[in-house]
Amino acid sequence: MDEDVDLLTPAMRAVIGALLPIADLPDAPAGLQVFDHVPQDTPAPFIKLGTIKSVDASTRDEQMSRIEIEVICQWVGNQRDEIIWMVGRVRKALNGRPIAAPGAVFSRPVIGEEIVSEAIADGVTYVALSTFSFNVQPA
Repeated sequence: MDEDVDLLTPAMRAVIGALLPIADLPDAPAGLQVFDHVPQDTPAPFIKLGTIKSVDASTRDEQMSRIEIEVICQWVGNQRDEIIWMVGRVRKALNGRPIAAPGAVFSRPVIGEEIVSEAIADGVTYVALSTFSFNVQPA
């Protein structure tokens, strides 16, 4: 195997690339944005990446990582309908779908779990978490 290469950056870029079109859907909540890092004071609604975990799955001859990634949705409103819509679109954009980024080859992401919270203490903010896993190798 040649020298190890960074696989986390292309993994992050591939997932963000798959999620960005959600904000442009005609039925998306008004103002929806997609981020890797949410700028300070950004109002909801938004979709962002959470923890990205890489587990080495290399063989003697080939580098490979098993990526586990969190996608977090946040919504402020009087009901959960919009955040459930967001979670569904995240699933549709990633689960079993091809993803791509320069410098790497990916297996299709597989959903792990989806969690939608009750409203937090303010009574109107909802948060959801979806997890996905996939393999990535250098291109």
